[in-house]
Amino acid sequence: LVTEENFTPPWTSTIWAHGHTFGAVTPAFMPKCAFSSRGSRIMFPPTVRGDCSYQTLTLTNDGDTAVSFEFPSKREGSGGGGSSSSSSSSSSASPFTCFPSKGVVAPKSFGLVTFRFDAANTKPHHESLVCALNGSTENSIVLDVHAQGHVPRVRVGSDNSFVFKPTCVGAVTNRDVDVTNLSRINVLYEWAIPERL
Repeated sequence: LVTEENFTPPWTSTIWAHGHTFGAVTPAFMPKCAFSSRGSRIMFPPTVRGDCSYQTLTLTNDGDTAVSFEFPSKREGSGGGGSSSSSSSSSSASPFTCFPSKGVVAPKSFGLVTFRFDAANTKPHHESLVCALNGSTENSIVLDVHAQGHVPRVRVGSDNSFVFKPTCVGAVTNRDVDVTNLSRINVLYEWAIPERL
């Protein structure tokens, strides 16, 4: 067993360095990259408010040279661009993140990029995520991202109420009731029936 007495964490850690040798004037190699999303769109599935969901895409490099990619930070205070239909201020944090946010794709190869959506509210979110290639925003891929948080909503019967037919003392009667899920997420429900009505 591993305990604090017989296990010592490492004193060193490995970090990744990212950079390029393209100058500000010298044009970079024309990247031949594309994401696996259809129409450069990312549609997150309906997400429970307070939870998060993920989407993973492949970034394929069809060229003969390695291509670096980078998603500029859109966190609070970063000054990143992008629009949101949630009518939040431009300084608020974006609900979208990705990992890795930067990296290099080898020639004739591909890399995986995972996107995360944090559903802090139930407002629809729409942003344009820019992926800069070879350190230049002129060679970039724009991803159109859509997501929304949801809360569970159900309806019992036609108006959330139902009645039983008059029944003799000691007899049993049954009633079928439709329970409709009005939300776009799965709902787990449980009846709480008091012992005495």
